[in-house]
Amino acid sequence: MSKDVDIISTLPDDLLGRIISLLPTKDAIGTAVLSSRWKNLMDFVPVLDLACHVPTAGFIDTVKKLLPSTSSSANTQVIQNLRLQICECHWCIVPVHVNRWVRSAIERKVVHLDVCLPDFVSGTVANDMILALRIIASDSLQTLNIRGGLGLCMPCSTGSFKNLKTFNLRINNPDKEILANLFCSLPQLEELSVEATFSMIRPGDMNICINIIAPALKQLCLCINQKDYHDVDFKILIDTPMLKYIFLGDDFLAAYLVKSLPCIVIATLAIGMNLYHEDRVFRAIELLRRLSNVKYLSVTSDASAALDWADQDFPILHGVTDLELDDVSLSGFSLIPKFLKSAPNLKNIVVTIQPEVDLTGWSWISPETLPTSLSHLENFEIKEAETISDEPSFVTMIKYIIENAKALKMFTIYGYSIMKF
Repeated sequence: MSKDVDIISTLPDDLLGRIISLLPTKDAIGTAVLSSRWKNLMDFVPVLDLACHVPTAGFIDTVKKLLPSTSSSANTQVIQNLRLQICECHWCIVPVHVNRWVRSAIERKVVHLDVCLPDFVSGTVANDMILALRIIASDSLQTLNIRGGLGLCMPCSTGSFKNLKTFNLRINNPDKEILANLFCSLPQLEELSVEATFSMIRPGDMNICINIIAPALKQLCLCINQKDYHDVDFKILIDTPMLKYIFLGDDFLAAYLVKSLPCIVIATLAIGMNLYHEDRVFRAIELLRRLSNVKYLSVTSDASAALDWADQDFPILHGVTDLELDDVSLSGFSLIPKFLKSAPNLKNIVVTIQPEVDLTGWSWISPETLPTSLSHLENFEIKEAETISDEPSFVTMIKYIIENAKALKMFTIYGYSIMKF
């Protein structure tokens, strides 16, 4: 064979496209100048990573060539992965360009789509659905990641995204229809993460519903943040019979209606308190009741405060074997005897104490009857105990656990100076 033969250029277009896709997209685009044979090979690249701080005219022209409208292109090559990230832009970029690029990718059967847009867009003073990111129906999408932007438009009818399995959404001021209907129309969804921030709520939108009805869902992370809207009430329906992991976070104590979760294994509660509505205090206890069969339960400082604020006995948590109290304050210590009483099968407890926590006003009150959990408890771990290791009530609690936990194998306290029993 002649030494002048360019063997790699004889490979099929789709194979060359896969090879080029191993390069950063910026470098892959540069291969077009190698020869006329390579000029159009970017049409066959299945992975595109398009990122810029501010979209220049050159960036826009490049993306237009890579993701032209189907009416002007005969390219039907499938895009396996598309990541589009813009840090700052003028208001016109999303409706004029981004939505066309996303539509082109979906029409080319994109499988994994990741779109990251700025939360604030110059030239606007408020959200406008004209500026919203628009995702059209797709049979090919399996992963959808959306971060930022000024609103979101997606069809909510069942079958619009029948193969979507992973959906990560971080959004400001989402449309009420999206929250009420979108997460009920994804039959194959297995992982869902939603971080929604509400900073502009209309006077007529004081009740907001979030419905998550997903028969295949296994992992759910839901975080809701509202800014200075104390009278807004969120009602959240969760009907996910296959769910194994759940994270719930808010800062106002939403109303959670959690249907039966027979498969639940891990639950993290990061719910907050709403001091403006004392009638909502029971919600934290009711949520705990709905999660009674979870195995691993983690409770944050805010959730501890909400549970303590309710000042009620806990429901029986027959499934809980592992308990984590994270960033514990005074209220968190008050929950320890309640959990010992309500979780009869508890085996492991990990408590992480807030820095410089003040235990003034707290005293350990031993349960009237010996909790069943103490016959099963094997490990008790306390972290960051430097500032309270000599507090009398803290020492009393430690003594009680050691004397009564007959199955205890290990008791570890990190950060103490001298413990006298």
